[in-house]
Amino acid sequence: MEKRLERKVFELSDAIIMNTPVMRNNSVRDNPDLEHKFHVIPNGFDREDFEGIEPGTGNDRFTLTYTGLIYGNTSPKTVFAAVEKLVREKLVDLSEIRLRFIGRLKTDELYRLAKAHNIHEAVEILPYKPHKESVASLMQSDAVLLLLGKGTEAIYTGKLMEYINTGKPILATVPVNGAAAQLINETRTGFVADCDDIETTAGNFKMLYDYWKNGVEFFNPTGRR
Repeated sequence: MEKRLERKVFELSDAIIMNTPVMRNNSVRDNPDLEHKFHVIPNGFDREDFEGIEPGTGNDRFTLTYTGLIYGNTSPKTVFAAVEKLVREKLVDLSEIRLRFIGRLKTDELYRLAKAHNIHEAVEILPYKPHKESVASLMQSDAVLLLLGKGTEAIYTGKLMEYINTGKPILATVPVNGAAAQLINETRTGFVADCDDIETTAGNFKMLYDYWKNGVEFFNPTGRR
């Protein structure tokens, strides 16, 4: 029924705007005769939100920041498991790590998950902040965290554009065949692992941690020199 209603909306529209190429490709696949109607306008960000905010450097602990909500099947479980693995193998020092979550979050649930992976000492949960303060927290981090669960292949999530504009490397656990992974890889703005891929996530985390530890400036996303 939903597909029939969707088709009716498409037929009655002069143009249909989607915010990712994956979403457009899916619609073209299902409605090839209406391909001319489908257009992509991606998410964006407001440059004014970044005015007057200088990027922070040299945190005393490797600081990885997530902002926003955590809902549905989106979870930091893979990241927590990856950090637990690295700590257990003595490849990172937990006392040198800060996993910071800012937003409207299920605090008790998040702490329980962190405790189950023996990394709760590194987890910092902060309440919702005004948007400009949230952006400042991203800018003062060493890296930023993007989480998307299975079934989100077609979407970017609006925060990704802000993440990209911070100039901070993105640690992403997202569907590897999805729109977010594609954009991060194309712009060279971060490191991607699939939602459940603990091994690759651990490798990506260790690389970012080592660069921080050694004070090495390595990041060169597309368009930045």
